Amino acid sequence: LLSGSQPDPVSFGYSTEIREHSAFAQWISSQVRGTRVSVTVGVVGSYTHSEINREYLALQSHLSNGRISVYASQDVDLNRGWKREVEGEALSLTNSYASLRYQMADRTTWALGFDNRRSIRLYRDYVSPEIEFDDTYRRGMWAGVSQRIAKIYRVGAKVKRSTGGSAGSANTYTVDGSMQWHMSIRGRTTRFANDLVEGWIHTGSASIQVGPRTRLEVGGGLRTQKSRTATGGDDRLSWTDLTADYSLGQSWYASLSVERSRQGSDAHDQVFSMLNYRF
Repeated sequence: LLSGSQPDPVSFGYSTEIREHSAFAQWISSQVRGTRVSVTVGVVGSYTHSEINREYLALQSHLSNGRISVYASQDVDLNRGWKREVEGEALSLTNSYASLRYQMADRTTWALGFDNRRSIRLYRDYVSPEIEFDDTYRRGMWAGVSQRIAKIYRVGAKVKRSTGGSAGSANTYTVDGSMQWHMSIRGRTTRFANDLVEGWIHTGSASIQVGPRTRLEVGGGLRTQKSRTATGGDDRLSWTDLTADYSLGQSWYASLSVERSRQGSDAHDQVFSMLNYRF
């Protein structure tokens, strides 16, 4: 059971204007011949004062059988009152997502996916320019492959046709890689293009465990894009970030993230701190 309120959309301060309530239940099957199935059903309601904001049924399912893993989620909106008048129907299907992963060999994995979820404001610990880029080109269909090399290395490639969203239709081509050894290193480069702009985004990060309680991570990236129209302009965005996580014991956990970004003549600093108590 969950209940709470959204922060103020302008100041992000505490606000009780929008309240949300939900209930979820999950069923997980016993593993039979290597196959396991889980199904999750949730009921969610969001209200602005006494007016209906959104009411919907959230459905999720997951199937895994050794080499194959399938995940799907679907929201079913219940339209009452003013929403029934606007939508013209009592029920509507929204936010569909599906993914299929197939492990062809011990170290090779193929993936297919479809995503038409709406872009909504979410609470996240830390929002980087890379996350904002992926959200912009999130809706669409993709295919990719991942290869592990010598246990500690992984390389991958993905082709995606993005549709809808704030960027419109676009094609993106991504190559990424990572290494897990005494430290964790990750890198990624993506080429993107549509009718309005074309460009690249490059990101990288390295993290290391310092003692039993502290984890440090440093990263950054560069996004460049050129306009394909006569009236548009070029853009360049670069950023660096540092994250420190510290365990205060079995129950308390603290985290601090600092980011410095520069776009043209503008520079921005973002600082996020978090203190969690687990019980």
